[in-house]
Amino acid sequence: LANTLYHWIQTGDVGGAEHPFRLYLTVIDIFLAAGRHQEARQLVEEAVRRLEEQAGRISDPAVRRSFLEQVPLHRAIRERAAQVGISG
Repeated sequence: LANTLYHWIQTGDVGGAEHPFRLYLTVIDIFLAAGRHQEARQLVEEAVRRLEEQAGRISDPAVRRSFLEQVPLHRAIRERAAQVGISG
């Protein structure tokens, strides 16, 4: 399942998913648990990039900060970024 989701993410089709960041986080966590750190890191980089793109469209700084820090899923992605050594 993780490989299927990973392929789906890599083909760029997750934009149509209801919760694309949930897909990212699920596969990232599976890959980290399986020791597939390089693939996990690539997904974290992509998830952080997409998250920052969305946050960049929020003009109010307080709302943007809340989007990044208070939404549990978004916070978890940023935590995984720190875990694999990516500032995000």
